[in-house]
Amino acid sequence: AVFLQEKVSLKIWIAIFIGFLGVLIIMRPGLSIFNPYSIIPLFGAFFLGLYQIVTRKTSMFDSNETMLFYNGVIGFIIMLNSVTLIENFDLTMMQDLLKQMSGGMKVALYTTLTGLITSILLSTQYKYLEEKIYDIVCITNENIELYLKND
Repeated sequence: AVFLQEKVSLKIWIAIFIGFLGVLIIMRPGLSIFNPYSIIPLFGAFFLGLYQIVTRKTSMFDSNETMLFYNGVIGFIIMLNSVTLIENFDLTMMQDLLKQMSGGMKVALYTTLTGLITSILLSTQYKYLEEKIYDIVCITNENIELYLKND
C-alpha cells in the first residue's frame, strides 16, 4: 500500500493481521530456544512480496520479455559471484567447482522455468487487473440487482 499508493480497506488489514498471527502460531515463538532457521520463511515472504511489488511497478512500463531478461541477467550475475571467490587456479578444484555448478544449474534451470511461467502469469495478471476490475464490479452489481428484483 505504501509503495504502490493504493488504498487498503480495513478487511484487508484484518486479513493480513490474521495471516501474521498464523505465522506466529506455526513458528511458536517463545516456546523453545530460538532457531535461526525459523527466519528463512520470513525472509522468503519478504522478498516474494518485494518481487511482486517490483513486478507490478515495472509491468506498467516494460513488456514481459524485458522483465524476464532483467531477471535472467540479475540471477546470472549473482551466480557468478561464487566464481569470484576463487583465489588460485587448481585444475581439480575447478573440476569440482564445475561439477557443483552443473548440479546447481539443473536446479536453477527448473527454478528459472518455474519463475518464467509465474512471472509471465503475474505480469499479465497485473496488466489486465486494472482494466477488468471495473467490468467485474459492474457484472456483480447487475447480478445482485437481478437477484433482488426476482425476490
